[in-house]
Amino acid sequence: MQNTISTSTIKRFLAWAFGLAWPGMLVIAYFYAINQKLVGNILSASVVMFAPMVAAFLAKAPVKSIGWKLKLASKWRDYLACWLAICSIILGGALVYFAVFPQHLAFALNPQVALQILMILTVLTLAISLSGLGEEVGWRGILYPYLKERYGRTKGRIIGGLIWAIWHFPVNMIGAGTLGERFLNLIPYYIMAISFGIILDIYYVRSKTIWLPAFGHGVIDAVAMITTVFTVSGVETFKFLGPGPTGLFSALIDLVIAVWLTKREERESQQGIS
Repeated sequence: MQNTISTSTIKRFLAWAFGLAWPGMLVIAYFYAINQKLVGNILSASVVMFAPMVAAFLAKAPVKSIGWKLKLASKWRDYLACWLAICSIILGGALVYFAVFPQHLAFALNPQVALQILMILTVLTLAISLSGLGEEVGWRGILYPYLKERYGRTKGRIIGGLIWAIWHFPVNMIGAGTLGERFLNLIPYYIMAISFGIILDIYYVRSKTIWLPAFGHGVIDAVAMITTVFTVSGVETFKFLGPGPTGLFSALIDLVIAVWLTKREERESQQGIS
């Protein structure tokens, strides 16, 4: 999809990606601290998530060659498969969580809730996909190809997932709970980031369009909101376990799917299937 990316380019890219995003994340943390979460969310979607894309341009990375055609007609099966995989991971993890902690479940499937879920799965997913493009251009479009070429496909993706997770560190420190709990919550978060990074990259390689991982990114962030719809308002959930995608239950399902897709990709490579 693109030419070889130099180490110096990647160093500049990472410097810009972290340098642009972390100050913005600290501002978001401030707004969360003063209970202005809406402002923080807007800043995240409109500013911080575009930092990797801006970093790629500032580093003069080969952004033009990452695959900008949407390819909906020819790759719709990959779009659908990616959507199904992500929904299965997040909702599957939520089901396990609510099975263990049924007192946290607020199940009320009325027309208002149904409309809310429909909006999340359609309009909100597409809207967040545009913000997701800001991250995916940098991570899957620029960083992952370099890491895979240098360290091998699987190891490169794992390293890429770690970098992707570390980039989110200031945001991980936002929220309720003690400092120790926030650090403990990093364990499932890192499993999730590495696994979703693998899944998004596999579908990027299959489709050769950056729009597919951007769409997948949008699905992750949007479908995660469905778990809050069915959570009792005001209840203190066990964030380490769930019910969202950053909990351990979803993260482990995520890991299983990532391993399965990796093995399938290896078989297809041996058979010469693209």
